[in-house]
Formats: sequence, C-alpha cells, structure tokens
Amino acid sequence: MKKRKAVGYARFSSDKQREESIMHQMEMINKYCIDKHIELMDQYIDEAKSGTNTNRDSFQQMMEDAKSSTWDYVIVYKMDRLSRNVMDALSIKKELTRLGIQIISVIEDFDNDTPEGGFFNLISMGMSEFYVANLKREIMAGQMQNAKQAKTSGGRPAYGYSVNKDLKFVINEEEAPAVKIMFQMVADGYSYVEVAEKLNELGYRTRKGRPFHGVFTDYLKNRKYIGEYVYNRIPKRKPDGSRNSHIMKPESEIVRIPEAVPAIIEDEVFEKVQNLLRLRKERKGYAKRDGKYLLSGLIKCDICGYAVSGGTDYGGRNKYLNFSYACTHKSEGQRCSLTRINMLKTDRVILLYIYEHFLNLSNAKEFTSNLRIQLHEFMNNLVIRKNSLLNEIEEIDKQIEELGIDLLDAKKIRRFIILENLNALEEKKSELEMILKSINDDLSVKTSIIKEEIVRIIKKFAAELRDNNLQTRREVLMKIIKQMILTQDTLIIGFDLVAFLSFELKNEFIVTVTIERETINHLKKKDYQTPYKG
Repeated sequence: MKKRKAVGYARFSSDKQREESIMHQMEMINKYCIDKHIELMDQYIDEAKSGTNTNRDSFQQMMEDAKSSTWDYVIVYKMDRLSRNVMDALSIKKELTRLGIQIISVIEDFDNDTPEGGFFNLISMGMSEFYVANLKREIMAGQMQNAKQAKTSGGRPAYGYSVNKDLKFVINEEEAPAVKIMFQMVADGYSYVEVAEKLNELGYRTRKGRPFHGVFTDYLKNRKYIGEYVYNRIPKRKPDGSRNSHIMKPESEIVRIPEAVPAIIEDEVFEKVQNLLRLRKERKGYAKRDGKYLLSGLIKCDICGYAVSGGTDYGGRNKYLNFSYACTHKSEGQRCSLTRINMLKTDRVILLYIYEHFLNLSNAKEFTSNLRIQLHEFMNNLVIRKNSLLNEIEEIDKQIEELGIDLLDAKKIRRFIILENLNALEEKKSELEMILKSINDDLSVKTSIIKEEIVRIIKKFAAELRDNNLQTRREVLMKIIKQMILTQDTLIIGFDLVAFLSFELKNEFIVTVTIERETINHLKKKDYQTPYKG
C-alpha cells in the first residue's frame, strides 16, 4: 500500500501563547504522522506572525509548493494556525482541496468529509476569529482609558520624553535640548541638513544611537512638544497589515487633551514652524506642477567645475522658503563660494530667451536665414582649422623623421629619451588625425537648411516645452543647450544649433550667450510666479 505523504505547518502566534509554541506544535504533528503511518516530507514555520492575514513568508511558500507537490495532507496542530480569519481559512481549504490536498488538525478531530464535521470546523474557526476581534476590542478599550488620563498606551515615547511609573510622560533632560535646537533652527530658516549637522556636532544621537539625518518632519509636527496629548489619530491597519500614517480619523474620534504633557517648545515657536511647513508644502506643490529644478544638473559652477543643483533656502524677514540653484560642492570641509541664484527667475529668463530667439514662429524666416549664415561661417572655420591641422601634422612628421635619424647614432641612455619623445609625437599625431577626420566628415555633409523643416522642429520643441512632464521639458533643454556656466556675475549659455538641423555634425556648432545675474535678479514677481506657456 502506497504510504501517504504530508507536510506540517506551524505558526508561533504573535500573542505568544506558550502551549502553542513552535516546538510543541511540531512535536504533536510528528506524533500524529507516526501514529497514522504518514510520511512527513517537510515543515513550514512562521515565527511571531499574526494569524489575522495570510501575508506570511513560509505560508506563502507552502501554498506555492503545493501546486507541484505529491502531498496528501497539510497537517496543523490547530486550525487557527492556518488563519484566524474564517474567510481566509475557507479560501485556503478550497485551494488545497482543488489541488487534492486535505487539511488535518491534530487536536480538532473533525471529519471534513461529513456535513457535521465541516460544520463544527467552521464553528471552531469562527470562535477563533471572535476571540481575536474581542481581544482587540478589550485592548482598545483599555488604551482609550489610559488616553483619557493622558497616560502612555504603549510603544516608545516621543524623543525628548520618558515615561514614569504612573505611565505619565516626563521630560527627558538629556534629549529635550536637542528638540529645542531642532525647532529653533528651523524657525530661524536653517535647512534640515544644517540642523542634523549641528545636532551631531553637539553629540546628540537618535534613540537608536545613530547620527541624525536631514529628516525632521515627524518631530516638528508632534504636538506633545507644546503639551498637547493626542491619541487615536491614525486609522487602524488594513487587512494586509499596512497603514497610511498621513490619513487622520475624524476629529470626533481623536482624544486631545491640552496641557496634559510637560511642554518642551513654546507655542509661538511651534506655530512659526508649522507655518513654514505649510508654506514649504504649498511651494513644493507649485514647483512640482510647473517644473521643479528644471535646470538642475545642466548648469556647471565656474569656480569649482561641479554641477549646480536645485535646493531650498529661507529668505526675507518672515523666512519664506525659496527655491534656488546652488553649488553644494565641498572642499576640505568648506562649501563652494558661488552665490546661489533664484530658481523661478532663472527658469523664466532662460525660457523667455529660448522662445524669443529660437522658438518664435513669427520669426522663423529670419531665424532660418541667420542659421544658414552661421552654418556658412562654421564651415569656413572648419576649413581654416583643417589647414592648420594639416600644417601641424606635417610639422610632427618632420620631427619624427629627425628623431628617427638621431636614434640610429644615439647611445643607450640617449636612445631611451628619443623613444619617449617619438611615442609622445605619435600619440599627438593620432589625436590630431582623429580631429581632422571629424572635420572632413562634417565638410562632406550635404548642408541643406529648409525653412519648412525648421518650422517643424520649432513647433515640436515648443510643444514639448509646454508639456507638464518635467522630464520631457528637461530633455528638450538638453538638446537645445550644450552647456551652462554660472559665475558670480553672469550665466553663460552655449546653445547647440545642431538641434535645429536635419543632419548631424561631429563638431560643436554653438552660439554663446551671456546673461547678467542682475537681469535675472531684477525680474518682477508678476513675470515669474505664474506658469509660462510660451
């Protein structure tokens, strides 16, 4: 007679009941298999996992393995080890039955082949689900009673606080000064990065003993710091175990008790920080809609040569949040001295210039004519460069020939020096020949510029620059702009005219424009605060 096969499944309940430990469950499953002459092929174990959902690693692996298995049974110590949710348990049973696998409970000896056995099995699962739901309700009731007395309901207290023997919040004298520094620095306009640097410099650490990093939003929004106790603010977890901490319950369900916790931060400082956070959120929303940091990474710093990136700073008497482009490169602990420049103003000036001088359809005829003239000059310059290169290569050939003659009569040491010079000349000649080839390739191109083709390209670029997608707009600018260099006084832009041609060129065909910083800085608010559509 063919021996029946099975696997065992055990789960260590998150409520940690001792009599249902992993060891005990597997002992009982093994004993059952021996008594019933069943071959136990494998075991799947989930430790400290809740039974209210099926999002468990070993359980999921077991269900996947079952699809290609030769098992006859899945054996559990008790049915609620599979799930404490009736609907989940029935779904599991249905799926395993479809695969020809029967579930066996060691201590619940139900005959699932009879209506009575299935009925009692269902009652058992329902009782287990009721037990969990009732337990949660009782725990929640106890926590709400604690909350109404402004006591902790468990978990780690907010940074800056400890909990005394009466479960009340008290100020942690070692951590509270760090909280004051956080709020005051943010209120004074410092960035999160600067706040973290200051805290770390003073020796403060997070609860896990790690250095602070530039994320303080959760600290800054915590109303405990002004003495207000808040509980039951966030909705319960979803069936899959996830929870969105940014969604709040209705105010009628939230427990709020003013002056129930010793305050660390003054109300005025707290409210100033909240206003800054709201303003930052509004500005970020605007910047995201209209192309935040459109030129980030496209601009190079004239001082250190590193890429200029987008960032935020605070300015004005009320410390309003500003978006700007700045060089954040550090050398020997010192930041680059390049002065930052307003992002909104810079973006607008660049877009205005591009639309007026390159994407102006009413000026397409003149633009086409100028492009032909510039291309003609470009080709003439290539011819001049070609002749210069030919002369330079000819001179190198002469030097190589002379060194070759010297090499024949040179002694050992002198021969070594001559060979080094010959190698250097050969490398130089090779580089020049590569440049010469690129020039010859460009001179051989059929350079026909047709107005209708220019108009088509202008329309395409203009439409893409009006697109709401930031990446689409950046890709257009990367085609039109070859390079941008920010100095202390100017923004130097090299526009790539190849972008408007229907043929490729290997050499740079650019026109350089210099825009004074004063022109950008003096732009009026009405000219840059509303989205520009060209």
